[in-house]
Amino acid sequence: MRSPTGKVGPGVEGPAPFRASWRVKLLFGAVAMFLAIVCGEVLIRLIAPQPASWLDIYVRHPGLETYAIQPNAHRVVESGETRWEVDTDEAGFRVTTPGPVDRKGVLVLGDSFTFGNGVNGKDSFVGLLNENRVLGSSYLNAGVPGYGPIQQRQVLELRPLPFVGEGRLVRD
Repeated sequence: MRSPTGKVGPGVEGPAPFRASWRVKLLFGAVAMFLAIVCGEVLIRLIAPQPASWLDIYVRHPGLETYAIQPNAHRVVESGETRWEVDTDEAGFRVTTPGPVDRKGVLVLGDSFTFGNGVNGKDSFVGLLNENRVLGSSYLNAGVPGYGPIQQRQVLELRPLPFVGEGRLVRD
């Protein structure tokens, strides 16, 4: 500051330095962090784009407040670490090869382990049962990744199953 006479000198205080409060520093740091994350995300997406997701195989379940597997689908899934194929029949159940399915046998309900995430249909739990004809039966893979016992029960209660079975095997 200037003295009343307009002179600057000893004993006369200058302007007070700006000192940001901790709130301003915190806000500035948060905004800088957000911008850095957004810029990093954009840069990564431009430099190393990911392949299209296979999640388009999921559809809204026609009668429940959940999702289901798309009927009559064929997808090749390449995650960068694995490559596997998914084939489904007209009911949305996973099959080892496209085409007609034997509807006599055992319906196998379950989650991603039963469905066989990460492996071809023939290498899934149900595919191995079919390959070895365990107990002389055929097995139908009705596993849906993410389903639990509640969704499995709802599916069974919702509609009559499109096959004549010897029994039901529920694995979860």
